[in-house]
Amino acid sequence: MSPKPDKGPYMASFPAILSTKSWKKLTPTDKNGTLPKFDAAMVKEIGPWLIDFSRSGMTSLELKTLLEAAQECSLKEQISKAFAGERINHTEDRQVLHMSLRDQTGITPKETSDLAVAELLRLKAYAHKIRRSEITDIVNIGIGGSDLGPKLLSQALAPFATGPKVHYVSNVDPAHLEEVLVHLNPQTTLFIIVSKTFTTQETMTNALIAKAWSEGKARFCAVSASPEKVKEFGIEADDSFTIWDWVGGRFSLWSAVGLSTMISVGPEIFDEALQGAHAADVEFKEASLERNSAVLLALWDIWNINHQNFSSVALLPYEQNLEYFSRWFQQLAMESNGKKVDRDGKKINYQTSPVYWGEVGTNGQHAFYQMLHQGTQIIPCEFIGFAKSYYKNQDSQKTLLANMLAQAKAFAEGSDHKDINKQFDGHRPSITLLAQQASPKTIGGLLALYENRVMAQGFLWNIPSFDQWGVELGKKLAKNIEQHWEDGASLDEATKALLAKIRNFS
Repeated sequence: MSPKPDKGPYMASFPAILSTKSWKKLTPTDKNGTLPKFDAAMVKEIGPWLIDFSRSGMTSLELKTLLEAAQECSLKEQISKAFAGERINHTEDRQVLHMSLRDQTGITPKETSDLAVAELLRLKAYAHKIRRSEITDIVNIGIGGSDLGPKLLSQALAPFATGPKVHYVSNVDPAHLEEVLVHLNPQTTLFIIVSKTFTTQETMTNALIAKAWSEGKARFCAVSASPEKVKEFGIEADDSFTIWDWVGGRFSLWSAVGLSTMISVGPEIFDEALQGAHAADVEFKEASLERNSAVLLALWDIWNINHQNFSSVALLPYEQNLEYFSRWFQQLAMESNGKKVDRDGKKINYQTSPVYWGEVGTNGQHAFYQMLHQGTQIIPCEFIGFAKSYYKNQDSQKTLLANMLAQAKAFAEGSDHKDINKQFDGHRPSITLLAQQASPKTIGGLLALYENRVMAQGFLWNIPSFDQWGVELGKKLAKNIEQHWEDGASLDEATKALLAKIRNFS
């Protein structure tokens, strides 16, 4: 069972947004399924981003009401508590200070930011050493936040990659590791084993296979909060890097978890990503709610699921190097806010995290946009685009962006036709985020913006965003099944029958 929230260092004394007086002023949706007319006030230019909410389904008055509801939740105070280092992860009695990993102006506690800076210097020295060595390939072995974040960042910064080729292995399915190893030379390979506990089943299974495969010829390093287990595995202290309990796994790509990316692109480019992420944090902490991108995005999420009853959001980056973006955000948002209990330990009666999914444009147009345009469910869409490409063919970039703009227009306006099969109703909500170019600084800012959006969601829903007890039950049951693989003892009848068939097939 999950531990009960304690009432110790952090008292959950903030209302959920749905209980506020301002929220109750919102009238039930009665627009006959139509979007509001264009309102220039709903197009926001904040930092490097233009965020167009004009097709979001909200009017400027409704957004104003949502902002007032957020004020009633003392959202600014809750954000300040996080940056001050209060133990806002009250179910695990921990601080939430991944922001310290990129803090450059002292907006988080000195104790944690000093630890982060010291470890960052070690990481940079190690990255330079590996980049100067004979290493040609890096294999990052981790799962969840130890895989999705660094994999996304490495791909997003691919135009700047000047170091060894990076591979990511997460799944315990033997195919995942084998399809990587078959192309590698152990003498020129570095394995990075990433696990906070250094007991994660999938990660350690793959790590042991990699160790046996290398026959002592490959190099290994580790990222963990368990140095004694790292030493037992055979990795020396100089090749081991720290992660702290105030850094949640799904927020950890800025820590030593991002070492694979740092080696690939170089410490200088990684620094630029940290700068962009820090700028997003400064905005989140210090900007007014009206000029706070993360807050505005969180309010759009809450509007969609709690007011409009839309249970799904399509993330549609028109940037090939963001191909892992939707998978990364799935974990970030759904593991954080897929909760049914509030911070007082009471079951809630409103919806929390929607389902986030998506694909890069224009690939998605030839896969699932049919359903987005003419299906029976309305799915809010989120476009992300960049005016310029880092690659030479700007004509292709123009075509890419024309498609993005066309899709946003088509979702909003639709198209009439005498043939009902060719009719598009339109009035399907979307927002568009647009920046000049996918620079390291802009990418870092984008990822931190979306992290801060998730934090704001949790504060407004009054739920514990920083634990993940829902991950644990299946892991526990899997261990029990492995222990009783041959006899099926203590297993339910359905599982026994499936297990018997598996043994028969084997």
